[in-house]
Amino acid sequence: MRLSIASLLITFFLATPSCWAQLSESEVQALGFESAWRSKLQIPRVGRGIVSANLWVESAKPRRFAVVQLPDRVIRVSADSLDRDGKPIGIEAAKKMAGEQASIFLGKPGSTVEEIEIPQIKLVVAASDGLVQTLDAETGKLIWSNSCGHTNAPAFPAAVSPLGVTLVQGRMLYLLDWATGKQLQTHPLRSSTSNAVSVCNDIAFVSDYTGTISTYDLGSRHLPWTYVMSGRAVGHPVNFAGQEFCATSTDRGYTYVFSGSEEPKVWFRYETPSAITGSLSAGNNAFYVGSTGGVIAKISADSRLGSIVWEFRSGQPITAPSLVVGNSVYVATENGDVIAIDDATGNVRWDASGYAVSTVIARAGKQLVCRTKSDQTLILDADSGAYRALSDSTPLSGPIMNQTSDRVYLAGVDGRIQCLRTVGAELPTLVVPFTPAEDTDENSVETTAASASTPTNNASSIFGTEAADPMNIFETDPLGGGSVDNPFETPPASDTPPAADNPFDF
Repeated sequence: MRLSIASLLITFFLATPSCWAQLSESEVQALGFESAWRSKLQIPRVGRGIVSANLWVESAKPRRFAVVQLPDRVIRVSADSLDRDGKPIGIEAAKKMAGEQASIFLGKPGSTVEEIEIPQIKLVVAASDGLVQTLDAETGKLIWSNSCGHTNAPAFPAAVSPLGVTLVQGRMLYLLDWATGKQLQTHPLRSSTSNAVSVCNDIAFVSDYTGTISTYDLGSRHLPWTYVMSGRAVGHPVNFAGQEFCATSTDRGYTYVFSGSEEPKVWFRYETPSAITGSLSAGNNAFYVGSTGGVIAKISADSRLGSIVWEFRSGQPITAPSLVVGNSVYVATENGDVIAIDDATGNVRWDASGYAVSTVIARAGKQLVCRTKSDQTLILDADSGAYRALSDSTPLSGPIMNQTSDRVYLAGVDGRIQCLRTVGAELPTLVVPFTPAEDTDENSVETTAASASTPTNNASSIFGTEAADPMNIFETDPLGGGSVDNPFETPPASDTPPAADNPFDF
């Protein structure tokens, strides 16, 4: 009897997805990856758990490596490696060690040692109780952990900027230091329903449920500024990598772009005919807006009134943010399809259907990593959309979208987190933003988006030309010098000199 019960329990646990919400090593290999590291986050026992996870590239303090390329392997020695006294060895000692290791493998000295620098990448995770944890995104090592306000007060997704980590919790706004996590600033919020924050330069834009935007000074002095949007704020605000602009959407189909270059202002407003529900993303110095009407648009903020670079109509509602990697935009529709769009032209590269995809989270080499509605990890070919692999159901606390590097991050509902990488990719490959070539009159794809500007400006045609006056039924003025079909038109000029002004002058 006991043997039968034990057999049933073993069968049950083998058939049940991992309660730790992590992929096993065999599953990782089946997906075409290898595990870079595994770690454990501290999350509250009650509440939403993880509310946000942001990646931040710190270029000011890059890591230095000594590298030797051998025919069958690559030798890397970090300048941060510790000596017997527990101190970093430095780049010169790292070069010497790399050369010695190469000589052992080759059986002779004289190998070329190269020095490379890799920016440090940080993973910032915010929990619903206000605890912020910052990890080294390449090793999983905890850099610092700090709580903000009272644990009973709800915390909302954090924002990262060169100033630090900014978080809204309860009725307070917190700014945490990058190096230590220490609270640098605290600001009482003017609204008790504030639920989102984005940072442009040294100005924090905080939105609440009613659609009101309030600014808070994080650096230079400026007067408090408030703006009321049309509709309730939905989804998370996003901003450019350079922090010049930030954007947020409302349930009435508006996307507002704000500037914090000198003083806070509305840069422009983009309108869609249908609702927007959390489909806002940013990349390549542009915003990408999807709507329930099935339209995704690339919006540029280069001009004061904004411009529509391209629009794509999928015919399916788009409610998830797009993944922007290089010259590719990967869109997951509400029906579960994945569409790859050329970011330069807005044309479709491929369309993969039938996989019930909920979110596209990362691209690693030629592998496109997606999450399905059944909590599975799906791998598609990034160039063709062909099926590659599918994992078992593994519940996650939420998708961690990575537009920074070629790493894949999966955080379980219990706080366990793992990082995946392509086989042999010991060093990360950073995503290079796509910069389109200058448009010409022959191949220009950019259209003026007066519909994206403030309502005081005339709307532009959906075909990319300036809107015509609907009350003008003539191509030209019938009483002026119009087309040749106009009988009242002034005759064209000729070589004959005109008559004198005096009719009696012969």
